[in-house]
Amino acid sequence: MPWTTLCVLDELTEGEAKAVDIDGYRLAVFLHHGQPHVLHDVCPHAGAPMSGGWIQDGCAVCPRHLWRFDLSDGKISGTGGDGLQVYITRTIEFNGRTLVQAELAMP
Repeated sequence: MPWTTLCVLDELTEGEAKAVDIDGYRLAVFLHHGQPHVLHDVCPHAGAPMSGGWIQDGCAVCPRHLWRFDLSDGKISGTGGDGLQVYITRTIEFNGRTLVQAELAMP
């Protein structure tokens, strides 16, 4: 799968998310302890945008019903149940900027 640039690291705010729609993907890019994490942007419970949520105890919190999804694997916190798709993420330096990229299957 190719690496796709989602945003510049400086566009992210610690503990919050940025919505990114790219090539048919709806993504929430969270910043936690200075590291980006990319999850599917639609909560499986009621369809709320996860990008409207925040980070709490290593989990992305849905703004609608406060469901919590582990940033490392997307599973629902405390249950281990299925949750959100998590994407492999990296940062790279390019022209003096730090880019946030995710591995996305392209059509």
